[in-house]
Amino acid sequence: MDSQKHTQSHIYSEGGGGYVGPRGGRIKAPTVKSYNTTRHDIFLRLADGREEHVHFPLDGIALRNGNAISLIAAFRGDSPNGHYVRLCNHDTGTIYNVLDDTAWQAMTAPNPTDLASLKEIKTGYSFLLPLAIWLVISLLTIAIGYYLYGQLPGSRELITKVCLYAILSLPLFFVAALLMVHGKSKQRRAARQGINSRLADELNEKIAAAIAALG
Repeated sequence: MDSQKHTQSHIYSEGGGGYVGPRGGRIKAPTVKSYNTTRHDIFLRLADGREEHVHFPLDGIALRNGNAISLIAAFRGDSPNGHYVRLCNHDTGTIYNVLDDTAWQAMTAPNPTDLASLKEIKTGYSFLLPLAIWLVISLLTIAIGYYLYGQLPGSRELITKVCLYAILSLPLFFVAALLMVHGKSKQRRAARQGINSRLADELNEKIAAAIAALG
């Protein structure tokens, strides 16, 4: 029935300030920045005669009064709240993406089941395992060295050095622990990205199927 676009300019400042004292001072002017937002209001009449109003933060949708359009919405699970994802102009044959980045991320975010699979990639054990190995090696070395210290008087200096080296090897095991944590964290990020990609592909497939069903 009608299509209206509104653009608003927003101006704000960042930084600035300073100080002035008996020996002078320093004043820095703030930086003025601006950005524009667009709101596209669409008024349409449904097939049953009811009128409806929708709006999108886009300015690239081309419509005129009398165009026949279809709006496709997506919902997560049984949630009653969804998002419009596509607008199809049947008169021009044009399909517009009306889902913004924030809504897209919300629609393709991992669900509790997916997050449970990520919890299986544990980073805490990766940090504790090398330190536990170091502790066991150090205790065994000290225990054996203490025993040999009394049995082999001529090797006491060597035994002492071996025990000290075992204790001072902590930084090496600490670095190994950090590397293992980094590897597990990288694995978690890759797994999460894989989940997001899978959910995005599933959503795109369903959107494509809905568009195809419109004929």
